Amino acid sequence: MEISKNIVVENINAVLFVPSGGGAPVHKNRKAHGLAFNVSHTTTYRFSDGTVLTCKPGQCIYLPQGSSYTVDKTMPSGDSAAGVHAINFLTQQPLAEHPFLLQPRSQSAMLSAYAQGEKAWRQRRAGDRELCFSCLYTILSLLRQAQQDDASRAAELVAPAVAYVHENFTEQEITVPALAALCGMSQQYLRRLFRNAYGVSPAVYIRNKRLQYARELLHTGEYAVSQASQAAGFNDMAYFSREFKAAFGILPSQCSHDNK
Repeated sequence: MEISKNIVVENINAVLFVPSGGGAPVHKNRKAHGLAFNVSHTTTYRFSDGTVLTCKPGQCIYLPQGSSYTVDKTMPSGDSAAGVHAINFLTQQPLAEHPFLLQPRSQSAMLSAYAQGEKAWRQRRAGDRELCFSCLYTILSLLRQAQQDDASRAAELVAPAVAYVHENFTEQEITVPALAALCGMSQQYLRRLFRNAYGVSPAVYIRNKRLQYARELLHTGEYAVSQASQAAGFNDMAYFSREFKAAFGILPSQCSHDNK
């Protein structure tokens, strides 16, 4: 997951706190994007496409415009502060392709941004609309920091798999089950961490590594296309040529030392 760059907010639809027991359990075709921050309870979101995300205390969830989902809450008993801070807004482009969870570094900073936005939204004084926009951009900034933290942690956890890929990508077939075993985790978790750290699946990461190496070999002018393909770990010439063209915009046969 990567938050889109240069997000332009067009409108703030609402900034509110939904207390324990409040809020609709079913949402269909959201009219706006939403960022919900859980204070002291756990909420499970079940999306119509089959995605299930469990938002724990201190986490923020992105709810894309147009998404449909149900909400299951596990509320702590006797906690008057239990609830969800939420801000709904419109942008020129979505924050991401899919809903996501992030844990901000500072819960107090996130709470402060929401609190300021909620107060401005209630009062509706001169300048409060702009303050709501400012609070949303602060929240987005905090989430970008959390995204960087998340990517760093993910990279550390999959480091054994990445090292193995770098050492062996030219010599043998590398499978996701083998990489997951090296890291002591499930295949699903490995795939998720890889996407967090590198933005692609393990299979695509390996393919890209091989393509880049083949390109470097071809640039030397000392390798035929078939030789570079095999040296980089490709066994299917047609597949290699197709993927090379998709990645670099030219056929392997057009790649030489002169067109680096």
